[in-house]
Amino acid sequence: LNATKDPQTSQNISWMSNPVLANPKAIVQYAEKTEYTQNGVSAFRTLEGTSDIIEMASSGNVATNYAVRVNSVNITGLKAGTEYVYKVGDGLFTSDVKTFKTQDADNETHFFIIGDTQAADMTNISNISAALKSSDLDFDFGWNHESILR
Repeated sequence: LNATKDPQTSQNISWMSNPVLANPKAIVQYAEKTEYTQNGVSAFRTLEGTSDIIEMASSGNVATNYAVRVNSVNITGLKAGTEYVYKVGDGLFTSDVKTFKTQDADNETHFFIIGDTQAADMTNISNISAALKSSDLDFDFGWNHESILR
């Protein structure tokens, strides 16, 4: 699940697949969880997105695994504050059913990220993490290179 411009009414879903074995299709099936619980797979709606081969390690040779297929679908028109079920696939293979919930109406998400700074001395990053943990700052979640906070 990826960040989206409007988390109340949309959800981006991306995944990687084997560029040799997978079909070049990105398909998401999704439904409101309550509808899925009542009606099973007949509740699913299907969307097709993009599926692109991305070169890794300077090679485009998919037979030697220097590339991956990156799949992405953007679901729009969702209801705020609603739990959904979804599965991803390529038309032949599908994932297990997973869940996500859209953001409640009139709600904002506050977060921070501290990436891998490549610093040999982690003192400053550890101090920042400790200060965030002990502060009264209002954030929903945070991530640093060592752990997820909250």
